[in-house]
Amino acid sequence: MTKQTIVLLASVLGMLALVNGIFIVIPTEAWYWFMPSVSDRGHFTST
Repeated sequence: MTKQTIVLLASVLGMLALVNGIFIVIPTEAWYWFMPSVSDRGHFTST
């Protein structure tokens, strides 16, 4: 892999992680029901 490809891949993965983090914080219940297997682990609780 070239350095340019690695930087592009890291940037894309970083943006996806950022979007997921925002999706967890702002519409918390929507994220809870959207992500597979999360709702199987217990009830939704909002703090």
